[in-house]
Amino acid sequence: AVFVARGGGGGGLTEQFNELKPRLMQGAMIGAAGLAVYGVSVFVFDITFYLMNMSPSTVGFYGFAAGFGAAGLCFGAAGFLFNALSIRPEIVFRRGLSLIKGSQVAQQKLGGRGVTPGKLRAYKIDAAGWRLDDANSLKWQNPRVQMIFDVKGQVHRGLCTVEAVKEQARLNVTFVGLDVMNDAEDRVLISGSEERMYVKDQLRDLVELKRANKPVG
Repeated sequence: AVFVARGGGGGGLTEQFNELKPRLMQGAMIGAAGLAVYGVSVFVFDITFYLMNMSPSTVGFYGFAAGFGAAGLCFGAAGFLFNALSIRPEIVFRRGLSLIKGSQVAQQKLGGRGVTPGKLRAYKIDAAGWRLDDANSLKWQNPRVQMIFDVKGQVHRGLCTVEAVKEQARLNVTFVGLDVMNDAEDRVLISGSEERMYVKDQLRDLVELKRANKPVG
């Protein structure tokens, strides 16, 4: 009976606390808001007092530093954006040639080590931008390079196809293929998927089209 009586008294105190809780929370919020306003006011007053008492030379120094820093940030952002949205064919060429030289299958098909590039080099650049896909929906396309060039081995020559895209400011080689100019006309997939084999045929057609439309000198 005593335990039940104390429990009932505790329940009454709990009910009183629950009734006062919204008022206590409201008072705490008002107090916190007052402290925040006071802190901001003191900070603004101190900054204003400091600025009003600075010498002209100090004002000029901080103004120059702020302008120089803002210009540096703008140039840095512009450089990063340019690097992310542009792709250089010579870098794609070096990356593709390195992958071909590092492939044992390519070396065997071309006739041993010592693979060197030839004089043929053609490429197509697709700039970054918004494009309509097959479903007529707007889609972002990363910058892309599709390239074709020839290489020479100790026995055979080969025609290399490379495709690379720029994703998040990093170069990603999506396809590297090699057509060996031997009797069997072997095709070697160095990197990527066989589904990208059509890139080679597209670039060959592009090279043939340019040769056909070349003006006669």
